Amino acid sequence: MTPTTFVTAHEANWISIEIREGVPYDLAWTRCLHVLAKTFELKLISKEEGLIQTEWTPTLGPATPTGGLASRATLLFSADRRVLQMKLDSRFRVFGGGNNSFLYGFDTGVTGTVKSDIMAVVGRTTR
Repeated sequence: MTPTTFVTAHEANWISIEIREGVPYDLAWTRCLHVLAKTFELKLISKEEGLIQTEWTPTLGPATPTGGLASRATLLFSADRRVLQMKLDSRFRVFGGGNNSFLYGFDTGVTGTVKSDIMAVVGRTTR
């Protein structure tokens, strides 16, 4: 049974975050990298391209004590470095019948947490 926070979808949506005024790209890049490194294993890091992607990282918790849920993050800065595009994919391992297959989508808990953490360090405040 999937966790209640998991939503099956063909692909997770991209989330746009405007970079706070006065935060230069180098600082925004470093802050985003640090946020992701606290939770995920980093896979692809290209500051020149403005791209960070993580490995599929197990999410353990009361709803997924066996580690059946894993998530990964993809962050892509716009060419002008003022907007950050973020996508948080999740997959849930389905056990049974000798096969291990996955359901793909996103996890609202992971998405909410990572989005909040990124917004706190680089995002524009809303009124």
